[in-house]
Amino acid sequence: MNLEQLCQTFVNLRKRWPHDWPGLPRVVSSALQQLGHAPGGRLPPRSQSMFDCVTSIAERIELDGAQKSKVSQEPSYHNRLHIADTVVALTTLLLAQRSNKGQSAPSLLTPHEWQMFLAICSHDLFHSGKINQFTSQIEGQSVASLRPLMQKCGVFEEDQKAVGHMILQTDPTLVKKSHHKVRGMAFDDSMLPCQTVLVQEADIMASSMPGIGDDLTLQLSDEWRSVDPSRAMSLLSKQSRIFFLREFALFSSPASQSLGIQAVIDRQIKDLTQAIS
Repeated sequence: MNLEQLCQTFVNLRKRWPHDWPGLPRVVSSALQQLGHAPGGRLPPRSQSMFDCVTSIAERIELDGAQKSKVSQEPSYHNRLHIADTVVALTTLLLAQRSNKGQSAPSLLTPHEWQMFLAICSHDLFHSGKINQFTSQIEGQSVASLRPLMQKCGVFEEDQKAVGHMILQTDPTLVKKSHHKVRGMAFDDSMLPCQTVLVQEADIMASSMPGIGDDLTLQLSDEWRSVDPSRAMSLLSKQSRIFFLREFALFSSPASQSLGIQAVIDRQIKDLTQAIS
């Protein structure tokens, strides 16, 4: 899947949200099949435990979101659609990563790919729609909610630790540090720092694209309005968009580079800078 196809997938998801929504479990299942997971097939115990947890998480997020939506309490941004965006974004990055390594695109997921997939599915688990008051506050709550589910599914301890670490690092204030950490090193997606970068990239991929990113900014502003009205309003300026693209929309993995994401971001920055000059 190339970047144009990914953006079309984002558009297609929005055409079905919320009234013709297929459900997060279906989105997750489709993504896993793209990666090469055969529905109904048994996996080695380590991978099977993470697959079971992914399936459980997708079902729980869908149920929770649907219940909140009925009473108008599902967050405007951190909702089921956002999780779906991040799932298809990570799928695209993993396919590109495989291609860069000369691997067959549809193949069994490695344990490290399962770690990333579980992390992205769970990174905003039961999100409150509020704003962090300290580093990784809400992300930590997601990890706390996820931990008993991982234990129930028999997820190996080393995988629990890796998944928890990646989720905590999705706090936007930690993104730049993560990218600096992998700078100059051979990028290996079996190494936790590289996995973390891929998960972070998947988390902000949709928000970094033109058009879709603007709509998502409006949704995040709406989500924050009841929590911090002035901060919510500040998101809507062109200067704020430029700041986000320069400081938080960071893409340094070989996968993102091969997809040409930075060129799309640079073009947005140029157009926005010209518009306010």
